[in-house]
Amino acid sequence: MTLVQDMLQVKFLAVLIGAVVLMVLGFVWYTIFAKQWSAYTGWTREKVQQQPQSQMMMSYGITFVSAFVQVWVLAGLFNVIGTTSATGVPILTALGLAALVWAGFVAAPSVSNFAFEHRPWGLWAIINGLYLVNLLVAGIILVILK
Repeated sequence: MTLVQDMLQVKFLAVLIGAVVLMVLGFVWYTIFAKQWSAYTGWTREKVQQQPQSQMMMSYGITFVSAFVQVWVLAGLFNVIGTTSATGVPILTALGLAALVWAGFVAAPSVSNFAFEHRPWGLWAIINGLYLVNLLVAGIILVILK
C-alpha cells in the first residue's frame, strides 16, 4: 500500500470519536490546571470571557481540527508501520508508539522553543502533558475501535 492509501484506510469514525474525546480531555485538563495556566499566561477567566464569541468559536474550531489531525495521523501511522492486522494493534504497542511520537515530535521541539523563549517550564509541563495524554488516549481509542 502507498502512504496515501494507508492514511485513507483509517477508520474515520474512530478518528472522529478520538477527536471529540481529545476536546473533552482538553476541557478537563485546563479546568484542573486553570489556576496554574492563568498564572503562567496572564489569561484570567475574565479576560477569556471578554473575547468575542466568534473568536472563541474559531479557537474551538481550530482546536477540533487539530485534534482530528492528531488522531488521524496516529491512526495512519499505525497502518504505515504495519501495526494493524486481523487481530489489531496490541494496546502496549499503541501506547509505546504514541509516547514515542510525543517524545520525538512534540516534546523535543517544544523544549527548544521554551528554552529560547524563556517561558516557564511549568507551562511547558501543562501544555505538553496534555499532548502526551491526548496521544496515549487516542492510541487506546484506535485500538478499541479497530
